[in-house]
Amino acid sequence: MTERMPSRVVLGITAVLLVALCAGCTHVYTPKKVYIKPGAVPAFKPVKAVKLTNAQTSTDNSHIAQMGIHAYVGSLNAWTDVALGVMKKELERQGMTGAPDGSKELKIKITNAKAYAAAFTMQSIVNLEVETGAGYKNTFEAKAGSGLTMYRACSGSVTRAVELALQDPKIQEYLTK
Repeated sequence: MTERMPSRVVLGITAVLLVALCAGCTHVYTPKKVYIKPGAVPAFKPVKAVKLTNAQTSTDNSHIAQMGIHAYVGSLNAWTDVALGVMKKELERQGMTGAPDGSKELKIKITNAKAYAAAFTMQSIVNLEVETGAGYKNTFEAKAGSGLTMYRACSGSVTRAVELALQDPKIQEYLTK
């Protein structure tokens, strides 16, 4: 009986380690604000203050990526806050002031965010929905990559989505009239 005891201990330790390895790790991630490069959005002259609204009501975490045993999740509401910060900075650069009671309003929300490993790069895709106060609605899909990290790819795709939205002629027209 004592001869079998060490093998049971080894078997028990092995079982615990396997369970721990299979369980993996979950990381909650929110991208950093990376501002739009000057000149990337054509100059336009906004005439009024604008109210920027986070229209993403869900604060639940969504699955963003699976990298080996590591799962990455994030609140699309928090991701939308990042997009709002990037948009506010670019609108200020264009001459518009943000105002909580502005006569113009843009409601934005990130509806999807994914990241994955590709050949020699990390890639991220974000879908950003923008609705003007006049009822015009469009969804912008942006993809960005990084040879270094998923984090840079995710931040870049959020910035690129905002850039695409502010390049939309109908959104520019709404903000300038």
